[in-house]
Amino acid sequence: MIAVAIAGTVAMLYRYELLAFVQKEKSELTAHLLILIVVILFYLSALYCVKIIKEKFSYLEYRENLFWAKDDPHPFCPTCKNKDESRRRLLKTGEAMVLTYECKVCHYEFNKVMNDTKFSVIKSPLS
Repeated sequence: MIAVAIAGTVAMLYRYELLAFVQKEKSELTAHLLILIVVILFYLSALYCVKIIKEKFSYLEYRENLFWAKDDPHPFCPTCKNKDESRRRLLKTGEAMVLTYECKVCHYEFNKVMNDTKFSVIKSPLS
């Protein structure tokens, strides 16, 4: 994402012929202004990327006994989240009539039969 922003910034600079102007004039002030513009645009693009990441992962919704991020098909482990506030994705291990997710860290497994409304714990590390 940041690489795209940098490429866009360089393309914009070529479009407005700022780089060509610096090469022709070889003005030190113009070169410093150009560097300042690039740094500011890079900083703003990085802030935008951070904003997108925070929006995507800042809020987890608790539904069907699992934690889900907005517009994300993969749930997070409720055991790990409740234990130490860490966000660990669950790995999908079953599909047909029973949807199963497993946490590779705490080794809990959660499943949901097709007509159920919530996931239930089917295997814990102690069992």
